[in-house]
Amino acid sequence: MRWLYLAYRWSWLTLTPWRNWMLCLFCMVPLVEIYLLVLVYGFLGGWTVLGSVFAAAILGACLFTWHRYDLDGRAAAVVSTGEFPNDELMEAIALAVACALLLTPGYVTDAIGFMLFWPKFRLRLIRFVLEPVLGLDFFDELYDIEPRHP
Repeated sequence: MRWLYLAYRWSWLTLTPWRNWMLCLFCMVPLVEIYLLVLVYGFLGGWTVLGSVFAAAILGACLFTWHRYDLDGRAAAVVSTGEFPNDELMEAIALAVACALLLTPGYVTDAIGFMLFWPKFRLRLIRFVLEPVLGLDFFDELYDIEPRHP
């Protein structure tokens, strides 16, 4: 419950550098996606670009369904022991973000979405995003990670 209290206490208003990065990403990602789509359209043609966008979306939905069943089984096992499934909940949010990125047309978002289906990348990204909010001690206990500093 400690992490819920800390997440409530630290709002996005106190994390000004994160807000600036998010604004920059919000403006730059569509420009890069459009540039890459036009570039690939020039080399391969429109039907190939359209087919690759649809194939990535369909493959992302299938991967999400497959990982969701695995995650549901692990969450049920943790709940049956009487604990709250913190890890599984964070991974479910990351998988939902991965599915949303794969449904978004573009090659950069597809690459990031496919990387989020890789468990090691997903856990490192969860740690990178939530560590400034929740603190290092939370993740040391949660993932049994040795501290980075002596």
